This record gives sequence, structure tokens and C-alpha cells, in this order.
Amino acid sequence: MFRDIENIGAEFRHYRQKMCRVSVPELSKRTGICATQIYKFERGQSDIKLRTLVRLINALGHQLSVTI
Repeated sequence: MFRDIENIGAEFRHYRQKMCRVSVPELSKRTGICATQIYKFERGQSDIKLRTLVRLINALGHQLSVTI
């Protein structure tokens, strides 16, 4: 799903918009995470915790898997 960890916010935004077709306000409602925090993460203006990323991905109906 995410190819570039340096641009994970932009990758997430692309996935949310193009693949899932979910708006930030809708995602905010589903997760209880402030829309401003989501916008900042997607623009690379703020980092988020892994557990927050998991909540966002789960709200899109998917699961996060990590390969090391």
C-alpha cells in the first residue's frame, strides 16, 4: 500500500481519495481523530503515532501490515 515511508502522508492521502473515496471530514467522524490532524499528516506537516495510523487505515476498511 505505502511505497515510500518518507512521503507516507501523501501516499495515505492518495489512497484515501482515489482508492477509498473517503473525505477527511468523514474519516474524522469514523475515527474521532481531529480533521486538522489528518490534514497536517497528509501534507507532511505533522507526524502521527503508529496506533493513529492503524485507526485511520482500519476506518477505511483495511488493515496495516508491516514487513521488515
